[in-house]
Amino acid sequence: MDRNCPRYFPERPRLSFQWTADYKTDRGSHYEVPTTCQICPAAIQDPELEFLVQLDAQNRRTKEAGGVMFGTDSSKWPAWFFDSVVAIEQERVSEHNARVSAEIEEAKRR
Repeated sequence: MDRNCPRYFPERPRLSFQWTADYKTDRGSHYEVPTTCQICPAAIQDPELEFLVQLDAQNRRTKEAGGVMFGTDSSKWPAWFFDSVVAIEQERVSEHNARVSAEIEEAKRR
């Protein structure tokens, strides 16, 4: 199996590797989402990253309830929060688009 995970498989480093997330549609078709990460995401997980992901989830729940965490003017948000929201949303959109493409291909095969 191709991996590049210095945390769990330090004996098998790969210098030229592009990690890809592998998912399944509801009907079971596999699809991949390319990332900009060259190592397994498990290797870069740390408390700060986990905090940002949790904060993004909290922000989404707050928005769904009609509230805002740092105000309605995003130019006044802390830069670190704005950057994390943008990065997480880009990944979310990439996954969504890849899933939709896979579902379209499934529909064509029916």
